[in-house]
Amino acid sequence: MSNANDMSTPVTRGELREELQRAIAPLATEAELASLATKDEIAQLATKAEIAQLATKAEIAQLATKAEIAQLATKAEIAQLATKAEIAQLATKAELAQAIAPLATKIELEVWGGALLARFESSERKLTQLIERSEQRFQEGLAGVEQRLSAELASHVKAVQESAATMIAGLDDKYKDLPGRVNRLETTVYDKRR
Repeated sequence: MSNANDMSTPVTRGELREELQRAIAPLATEAELASLATKDEIAQLATKAEIAQLATKAEIAQLATKAEIAQLATKAEIAQLATKAEIAQLATKAELAQAIAPLATKIELEVWGGALLARFESSERKLTQLIERSEQRFQEGLAGVEQRLSAELASHVKAVQESAATMIAGLDDKYKDLPGRVNRLETTVYDKRR
C-alpha cells in the first residue's frame, strides 16, 4: 500500500483487500474457535483487557469495526482471528504499532474518500459547465443559421418574384396592343354587318 497521506495514487479495492488479508491472516478462524474443546484452550485467547494493554484507546479507535470490515471483505477474508499466543508474540506496544503502521486508519481512509468525492464533484461541475457552454454555443450558432437561412430564403423569394414579374411583363408586352386591335376588329366587323 502506498503512503496513506499520498492522495495522488488512490488505493484500489484489490490493494485494500490484499492489505486486509495480510493484516487478518494470523487471526483465528470461526471454525478454529468453534472447534476448541476445553476451557483451557479458550482461556488461551486474548481478552479485551489484554488487547487494551497492547494498544491505547486512540490506536484501537482507528481500527475498523466488524461492520466496517464486513462491508469491505467477505467472511472468508476475515475468518481468521488471532489467538492469545499469537498476540503474545507481539511483545510490546511498539511492535504492535510498527505492525499496524502501514495500514490506513479510518481517518486516513475518510480523508482519501473525501478527496475522491471532492474530485468527483469538481469533475461533475466542470462537465456541467462544459455542457451548458456547449448548449449556449449551439443555441447561438442555431440563431445565426436561422438568420442566414431567413435572409437567403428572402433573397430567393425576391428573385422568384422578379422572375415572375419579368415573365408576366413579357406576356403583357405581347398582348399590349390587343385591346386596340380588338376595338378595330369589332368596329370593322360590326360596321360591315350594319
